[in-house]
Amino acid sequence: MKTVLCHRGTPLFFCLLAVLCCSCVKQFSPNQAMSSPKIAGETKVKELMESRDQSLVQTAVPVKPLPTKVAIPLKLTLQEAVLIGLEQNQNFHVERLKPTINRSAEEVERAAFDPLLTAKASHSHGTGYLSNGTDSLASTTTSSLRQAVDRETTSTGVGLSQATSLGATITLNADQEKELVPDANSSSRQQNWDLTITQALLRGRGPDVTLARLRQSRLDTEMSLYELQGTAETLVANIEQAYWDLVLADRNLATYQQSLTIANQQLEEVMERIKVGAIAENEAASAEAEAAERYQQLVSARGTLAKAKLNLLHLVNPGGQADWQAEITLSDTPELSDMSVDAVDHHVALAMSKRADLNQARLLVRRNDLEVTQTKNGLLPKLDLFLSLGGSRYSYSFAGHDDMTTNDSAYAGGLSLEFPLKNRESKAKHAAASWSLEQANAALSNMEQLVQVEVRSAHVDVEQASAQVKAATATATLREKALALEQEKFRLGRSTTIQVAQAQRDLLESQILQSKAVVGARKAMLDLHRLEGSLLTHLGIMP
Repeated sequence: MKTVLCHRGTPLFFCLLAVLCCSCVKQFSPNQAMSSPKIAGETKVKELMESRDQSLVQTAVPVKPLPTKVAIPLKLTLQEAVLIGLEQNQNFHVERLKPTINRSAEEVERAAFDPLLTAKASHSHGTGYLSNGTDSLASTTTSSLRQAVDRETTSTGVGLSQATSLGATITLNADQEKELVPDANSSSRQQNWDLTITQALLRGRGPDVTLARLRQSRLDTEMSLYELQGTAETLVANIEQAYWDLVLADRNLATYQQSLTIANQQLEEVMERIKVGAIAENEAASAEAEAAERYQQLVSARGTLAKAKLNLLHLVNPGGQADWQAEITLSDTPELSDMSVDAVDHHVALAMSKRADLNQARLLVRRNDLEVTQTKNGLLPKLDLFLSLGGSRYSYSFAGHDDMTTNDSAYAGGLSLEFPLKNRESKAKHAAASWSLEQANAALSNMEQLVQVEVRSAHVDVEQASAQVKAATATATLREKALALEQEKFRLGRSTTIQVAQAQRDLLESQILQSKAVVGARKAMLDLHRLEGSLLTHLGIMP
C-alpha cells in the first residue's frame, strides 16, 4: 500500500520541486543580484518625483520664450550705470518698499489719537398695558384693571470720544428715546446727554508715555530710510566695482591680443631665420610654445570678459529686462587725475556723521530708551480720575391732558485704582527693555570703533594704491624697453628665442599689473567713500 502511494505521488513531488527551483532562480537572477541598494533607491526616488503634481507650481500665465532680438550696443558711463541700476535693479526695488511699509505702521499708531464717532438707531414694537382711570403707562403683568395696548419705541444716539496725549479720554454721548401708544393717543420722549473726562494720574500719564509707540514708529521709519541708504551705497559700490572689472577685463583682453600678435610675429621671424640657416631648428619650439601660451591666456581672458559683462548687466538691469546678449561699451576710464586724500581724521569725522549703519544704531538706542520709559511707567499702579456731567429732558402727553416736561441734571466724580499685587509681567518687561538698551549702547560703541578701523585702513589702502600705480607704470615702461632691446639683440644674433620669450612674459605681466593697479586704485577710493558714507554724495545722488 505504501509503495502505491509513493509511486502515485512521484509526479506531484517533482512538480513541486520544479516550481520551487524556478522561484529560487527568479530570486537569484543575475539582474537582481547585480542591482545595488543605490540603484534601487534611485528608482524609488524617481517614482516619488514622478508622483508630484506639477500643476501646483505652474504659473497662471504660461511663460513664452522671449523673441530673438538683435543685440543693440549699450554705451554706458559710470554715472548712467549707477542711475539705471538704482531705478531698475530688482533687489533694490524690494528694499525700496520698506520705508513705505513702516510709514503705514506709523499711521496706525497715530490713529490711536483720532476722534471716534459712534451712532446707533433702533425701532421696536410690542404690547404694553394702560391702567384704567389713570394717565400712566405700565408694562407690568396683565390685570383685570389694565388695558392691553400697542407700543412703538424709537431710539437714536450719537457719541464722540477723543484720546489726548496727556493721558486723558474725553467722551460725549447724546441719545433720545420716543415711545408712542396709538390706541391711547399718548406719547413720551426722553433725551439724555453726558460728558465724561477720564485722566490717568499714574500709569499712562503724560506724552512721554502716550506718545512712546508713535515715536518708536517714527524711529522705525527713519531707521528703514538709513537702511535703504546703506543698501543703495552697497548697490552703487557693486555697480562701480563691476564697471571697473569689465574695464579691466577688456583691457586685459586687448593686452593678451597684442601679446599674441607679438608672439606670432616672433614665431614668423624665427621660422624665417631657420630657413636661411641663421639659427638652429630647435629654436622654433620655444617660439611655438610662447605663441600657444598666449592663445590660451587669450581664451581665458574672453571668458573673464563675458562673466564681467553678465555681472554688470545683472546689477544695472537696463530696460527692466536684462538683454544678456547686449554689447556694452564703457565710456569712462579708471585713471584718476588726482589720488590725493585729506587727512585721515577728516574722513573719520565724516564717517561718524554720515555712516548709515551708525545713524541706524543711534536711532535704535533712542528707540530702546523709549521702550524703557514706557515699561518703567508700567510698574506704577493704575489710578484714574473721572468727572462726568449729564442731563436729561423728559416730556409726555396723554389724551385730554396738556404736555408735561421735566429737566434733570447730574454730575459725578471720583477715583479708580488698579494695583497688581506682584506685577511680574511689568517688571520682566522693564528688565528686558533695560538690558536691551544697555546692549544697544554697547553695540553702538563697538560699531564706532569698527568704523575707525575701517576708515583708517581704507585711507592706507588709497595711499598704497596710489604708490602702486606709479610703480606699475614705471615697471611697464621699462619692460617695454627691455623687450625692444632683446628683440634687437635677437636680430643681431646675440640673443635666443627663450630670452625674447622671457622678455615678452615680463612685459605682459607688467602690463596686466599696471591695469590691475589702476583699477585697484579706483576701487580703493570707492571703498573709502563708501566706508565714510559719502559715496552717494560724490556721485551727486544725494546731498
